[in-house]
Amino acid sequence: MAGRLLNCSSLDRNSYDLLVVGAGIFGLASAYHYAKRTSGKILVIDSLDGPGQGNTAKSVGGFRKGLFTSNLNRILSESTASFFMDLQASGYDLGLTQVGYLVLLDVEHYEKYIDMIGPILREEYARLLTPTELARTIPFMNLKFSGDEEAEIVGLKDVAAALYSPFSGYIDVEKLINYYYEELVNAGVEFLFNTKVEKLVLSPVSSIGHPREPLAWQAKKFVGVETRSGLMEADKILLASGAWINELLDPVGIDAHVKPKKRQIFSMHVTDDLRDFFNVEGLNPYSTLPMTFIPRGPFVAPRVRDRSIWIGMSDDIGRPWKI
Repeated sequence: MAGRLLNCSSLDRNSYDLLVVGAGIFGLASAYHYAKRTSGKILVIDSLDGPGQGNTAKSVGGFRKGLFTSNLNRILSESTASFFMDLQASGYDLGLTQVGYLVLLDVEHYEKYIDMIGPILREEYARLLTPTELARTIPFMNLKFSGDEEAEIVGLKDVAAALYSPFSGYIDVEKLINYYYEELVNAGVEFLFNTKVEKLVLSPVSSIGHPREPLAWQAKKFVGVETRSGLMEADKILLASGAWINELLDPVGIDAHVKPKKRQIFSMHVTDDLRDFFNVEGLNPYSTLPMTFIPRGPFVAPRVRDRSIWIGMSDDIGRPWKI
């Protein structure tokens, strides 16, 4: 979810055409494309001391090209990946590395998803690899877990197949942030860092001059945001504050349909047997293991440039909804 766009009051000479709350990837990208289409005055506000310092800084930076069962998500992912690739090809280094995505499927997941991924296979966004092909290409990968007591404890089952998407990969998120930030500064977009938005400010559509407006029965409009630096007015407000969006929308009675949940990621330097991850032939031009997803949540992402391995985990039950 990129954010919530709120229509506000009419512009005056002291207000902004667009005010973006949050200088993460969604906020910067939204401001970037808005600035490309208009000549309006734009302000980006963030509580931290620079762009991309919140959740964005903790991102793996992975992108999937076409690897979605939803047509809408597929279109969104394709257009986004194409933008990254065009930018990289133009000479701006995003650290874009198409190592591919390798999604391991045990019998349960294979039977559950095989019909759903049919269109992805037919349109050649990905191909299905058999256990025999996997064993030949990645000989150090364990594919059979029957009878393995430790594997049974953690719920691992025999791998029935793997979905491989060669067009997917990852970028260096910091480089993308720098690109957006540089472009926005050059376009005259204003930034206000170390500034927390305390609340959204409402006014009546038609004022009757009452000191406590807006009253319950009055139609309301958003006119800006309140910060320690005072009121910032805008014609439109884009909330791109991610996990913190409810702090602004709950007090005004709007459901963001967003709840935060923590994920885990660790970085490991390559030593000993882990060097095998960078000696895999036939799947990508870097001779590395693709970004690999294991049933039940874990994933492994070999980082080509710094020869490290990022290991992450997305668990659901038992992980609370909170920041």
